[in-house]
Amino acid sequence: MTFRHRLRARIVAAFALFGAVLAAVYAGLIYYALHLIEDETLRNRLELEVAGYLEQYAEDQDVAMPADRFLTGHRSLSDAPERHRRIALSLGEGYYEVEIGDREYHLAVFRAPGAAELSAIFYDVTALETLEPRTGFWAAALTAGFLVVVALGLALGMATSGRVIAPLRALAQAVSHAEPRRLPTNLAKRFADDEVGLLANALDRFNLQVNAFVDRERQFTRNASHELRTPVTVVKGAAELIASTAGPRDVSLRKPLQRITRAVKEMENVIETFLWLGRQGSHRVDDAHCRVGPLCERAVEQHAHLLEGKPVEAKVAVETDLAVAAPSTAVFIAIGNLVRNAFLFTESGEVKVTTTAESVVVADTGRGIPADFIDRAVNRGSSAGAQAGYGLGLAIVRDFCQQYGWSLGLESESEQGTRATLRFSQQPNRAPGPA
Repeated sequence: MTFRHRLRARIVAAFALFGAVLAAVYAGLIYYALHLIEDETLRNRLELEVAGYLEQYAEDQDVAMPADRFLTGHRSLSDAPERHRRIALSLGEGYYEVEIGDREYHLAVFRAPGAAELSAIFYDVTALETLEPRTGFWAAALTAGFLVVVALGLALGMATSGRVIAPLRALAQAVSHAEPRRLPTNLAKRFADDEVGLLANALDRFNLQVNAFVDRERQFTRNASHELRTPVTVVKGAAELIASTAGPRDVSLRKPLQRITRAVKEMENVIETFLWLGRQGSHRVDDAHCRVGPLCERAVEQHAHLLEGKPVEAKVAVETDLAVAAPSTAVFIAIGNLVRNAFLFTESGEVKVTTTAESVVVADTGRGIPADFIDRAVNRGSSAGAQAGYGLGLAIVRDFCQQYGWSLGLESESEQGTRATLRFSQQPNRAPGPA
């Protein structure tokens, strides 16, 4: 389930909706109650008149029917006007509300003891009713009351929501201000034993697991730094020793030694790359400044062996002496992976590395990347890039972009080439000195 609105807005909306429903129900009940009271009052008056007449009739059968400006009695319906007689006869004995023309009546039809015909009393209530003739007034009054209740609900909701979400805000601030390398584990002590406390307790347990995981990763990084670098250094030293002791005529050793040297250099680059990725968050962006141009030339030189035997020309164009506020090793690894990918997948033509005012562009004339593979090729969580033959280079560059706030853009056409743009978030400036 996805909640698209903030918690405070949902609380205020709940109060307002509750107030609106409550006000609507009460408005309906009030209007119904007023109408019922009014009808009952008028009917009681008519019942009293009938009861009084029958009581007097029992003593004197010639007693006159009730009559005033509102009451009109007919001892016999045959004496009543035609329209009144027809309505009374059609209804029979009882109490009714009827409309005759533009007048509204409460009607009592009854038979006096021993009388041959029905009698009727018409009670003209047109001028006495207060609800129906003043419907607009009552509607306006009830609407005003409805709006007042809704406004009170909104005000109460806003006042209450602030107190309700205050613990959540405090929890969010405590988490957001925590150091990435050491997450807090005592959040639950700051909150009451309620839902927020339950959430804080769950965060404490989760942070303990994360801290333990980070500690294990750091331990692995330290161990890997030693365990991986040591054998590579031994192989590198052995290769240099063989090269220094071999005579100039030992042509058979030259190419194997070159391959060993290149492989050792590749292993050093891979180790350095993964050690840097494993130390995410431990480097400050403003720790150092590095010039990008020399790093591009170094990357092209280091991976030049990948172009051996290929009709491919590698160029470096330093349009701007770009400097980046980041460690040179991180910048070099990112650029090196882009250059390496370009060299690997370009069989003929050109690979050009260009430094602009704020980015490095690596453009090649290789086989390109199909459009449906571009997004997946830079996704470390997907194997599509490796299956398609693009390796982990782009995904590694994306990791550095996430760590340092850079961005990676790809433009590619199948069999036409690829243009990778590594854009640095820091404003460029002149480097103070060599990298």
